[in-house]
Amino acid sequence: MTHISANNAKEEINGAIAKVVSNGEDVLIYGEHGAVAALIPIEEYELLRRMEEEEEKLDVAEAERRLSDPTQTPVPYETVRKELGLD
Repeated sequence: MTHISANNAKEEINGAIAKVVSNGEDVLIYGEHGAVAALIPIEEYELLRRMEEEEEKLDVAEAERRLSDPTQTPVPYETVRKELGLD
C-alpha cells in the first residue's frame, strides 16, 4: 500500500493513479491528522457499493419484520435514550 501526503497529492496523483490502475494497489492520502482519502481499484469500489446496498436491504427487511410482529411492543425513544445513559 502506498502512502502520500495531502500536501504533495497534486504532484504525486498521476503516479498514485498509475499504481492503482496497473497494480491494483490501494493508495492512502494522509493529512495532518491521519488518513483522509483512499484511491482504490474500481472493482473494490463496486464491491463495497454492492455490499452496502445488500446490507441496506437486510436492514429494511429486518425492520419490516420487527414492525409487523404483533408480539413486539414498541419502546419509546426517550426510554431507549435513558437506558443507554444518553440523557
